[in-house]
Amino acid sequence: MTAPTDLELLVLAADIADRESMRTWRSDDLAVEMKADGSPVSMTDKLIERLLRELLAEHRPDDRIIGEEEGDTGTGARCWVLDPIDGTKSYVAGGRAWGSLIALEVDGQPIAGMVSMPALGRRWWGTLDGGAFVTDEPGATPRSIQVTTESSSEQMRWSSLPELDELDPAERAQLSHLDGRGGYLAMSEWTTYPPLMVAEGSLDLAVQYGQYWDHAALGAVVVAAGGTIAYDPQPPDCRRFRATFTNGHLAG
Repeated sequence: MTAPTDLELLVLAADIADRESMRTWRSDDLAVEMKADGSPVSMTDKLIERLLRELLAEHRPDDRIIGEEEGDTGTGARCWVLDPIDGTKSYVAGGRAWGSLIALEVDGQPIAGMVSMPALGRRWWGTLDGGAFVTDEPGATPRSIQVTTESSSEQMRWSSLPELDELDPAERAQLSHLDGRGGYLAMSEWTTYPPLMVAEGSLDLAVQYGQYWDHAALGAVVVAAGGTIAYDPQPPDCRRFRATFTNGHLAG
C-alpha cells in the first residue's frame, strides 16, 4: 500500500481528532483533570494525542513530535506539532470555540498545517507548495484563501488573542507600538482564530500569546496563504509567548 502524503496524513489525523472529540463533546461522563497551571485537560485531549502519535509512528516513524500532553519526543529535521484540543475550557463547558491544531515543520519552518473545528463544521489547511483552503461545512468544496496586500500600518485591520484588556502588563507593553494604528477588531467581530482571519484576508495582522503548539498550525496555514509568522524567544519558565502573524506586506 502506498504511504500517505503529508497532506493526506494531516487529513487522517484531523479525522481521528474530529471523531474522538465529537464523541465526548457535551457528554455527561467526560473526565476532566486540572493541570499544574490551573488549566483543564480532558481524557479526550490525552486520547487524541495518543492516537495521533500512533498514526505518525506508523507512517512517519523517524519524525520528531511535539505535543501539548506528552511533550517533545524524537529527533530530526521533520517535526509534527500537536494540540489535540485547543480551547479545552470551551470544550468541557460544551461551547464551540475549540479545535484540533496539527502542523508539520521542517528545520523549524512551517510546511503544512491543519486546523479543524468540528463543532462548527469548519476546517482550514495549507501546504507551502499548494496554498491554503477552508471548508465551511462538512463535504463542502474547498475554498482557496489568501492574505491581503495591505501595506499601510495606518490602514491595517488587526487583533490580538487574548484581547488587549486581558493581557498582562508586560504583554500589553509589547503591543504599545500598535496603539492608534489601523483598526482593532474586538472579539465580538471575530469569525474564527485571528491568525486564520489573516489567512482568509479579513485581518492584516494578528498577535497571539500561547505555547508553541498553540501557534504552529495557525502559522502554517497563514504561510500557505502567503503570509508570515514570527516568534518571540520562548521563555525558559514555560510562560506563554508572542507569535505575530501578518500578510507579509505591512511596513514598519
